[in-house]
Amino acid sequence: LVRIINKIVGAGLGDRLRAAAKILRIVWGILVYNHLVCCAWCFLGRAAPSDTGSRWLDLSPPRFRNYNGEHEVYGEYPPGYLYLVAFHWTLSQMTPGNIDVIPSNSIERLFNILLLVVGLLFCSMIVSLFSGQIMQ
Repeated sequence: LVRIINKIVGAGLGDRLRAAAKILRIVWGILVYNHLVCCAWCFLGRAAPSDTGSRWLDLSPPRFRNYNGEHEVYGEYPPGYLYLVAFHWTLSQMTPGNIDVIPSNSIERLFNILLLVVGLLFCSMIVSLFSGQIMQ
């Protein structure tokens, strides 16, 4: 698929369209990476062993209460909402964004640290790629 896209991009497109196609490819790669990390984060919240007895899905979102006035936990929300929360979390690990979801055991914290380091390197690479495209 990548080879086909490269042939299409390289064949007869103007410089601006070629640069736009490269940028779209980078954005697509970022979205796919975040989807995979999002799925791993959800897996950790559901199935990974916990040394503290809790996972991020056991935490209560701030300012959220059910109709009885009790705190709900992330694990009680529908899967679509959980996916969006996890996707938002993965994006916030790559950028200076903020989210109220926090790791609550050692495995989740280690995963978070790894993603922060990868996010720092990844953002540096993205800035470099975009700068290179602008300079060409």
